[in-house]
Amino acid sequence: MRAEAILDLKQPAKQTKTRKRASLQAVPSPKIQDELDSCTEHRQNKSVLGLAVLLVLVAAGLFFSINSLRSIFMIEHVQIRGQFQNEQAHQVQSVLSPYLSRDLLTVSLAAARNALFELAWVQQAQLQRQWPNQVIVQIKEHSPVARWNDVALLNTEGQVFKQSYALRQLELPQLYGPDGREYEVLQQYQKIKTLLQASNFRITSLHLDERNSWSMQSQNGTEFRLGVKDIESRLHRVLAVLVNNIGSDAGALKSIDLRHSNGFAVSWKESSLQDKGSA
Repeated sequence: MRAEAILDLKQPAKQTKTRKRASLQAVPSPKIQDELDSCTEHRQNKSVLGLAVLLVLVAAGLFFSINSLRSIFMIEHVQIRGQFQNEQAHQVQSVLSPYLSRDLLTVSLAAARNALFELAWVQQAQLQRQWPNQVIVQIKEHSPVARWNDVALLNTEGQVFKQSYALRQLELPQLYGPDGREYEVLQQYQKIKTLLQASNFRITSLHLDERNSWSMQSQNGTEFRLGVKDIESRLHRVLAVLVNNIGSDAGALKSIDLRHSNGFAVSWKESSLQDKGSA
């Protein structure tokens, strides 16, 4: 029993000694470990330093290359294509100058194009790089077909814009109506204009009020009160009567009220009544 007990005690001791011997062989001495760590750190520092130097050289090369390319492709010419007045050309030049005083590599043509749309008379704009040093600008302005509420203009698509030259000098029909209904008023004007072609009347203004009631004025000052609905059919019937019965006396009419269900009412200008009385 005791022998077995001693044997059991010796076996763990022998195993512990073996483990200690193995661990002593795997772990270097502190001095050797310090030297190894120092060598490893030195090699790492040299690698990091070499990589940093390489990156600096690459960055410097890229910097000088880009600057060299930018100097080659500096924008020297801007060609503006389109038909517009001199004052509009000056506006285009003033708007584009901050954007096109750079090089073709870094210039933002999208930003320059957006800046052009700040000019109210510009409808379309395209900018294109022309290597090595030119930008081509293509501009289409709005084509005014009518004045809108005395302060703006309408193009053929019913879009509102402003153009000082057209507002001052062009003779255009006057259209009036609530904001947001520009295209509707323009369409109604075009329909009425077509109806009047066979008569002595020419529409000079058209008005849509807040109650959706229409009225218009002709070139001789005659006011037409058109009402809310069936505008074209009512006007067509009235014109048939006027053309056949009044003829050249159409300019003597002061107003024509089409809002009656079974006909229309006519009023004459004072001067015309006096002439008829004296005759």
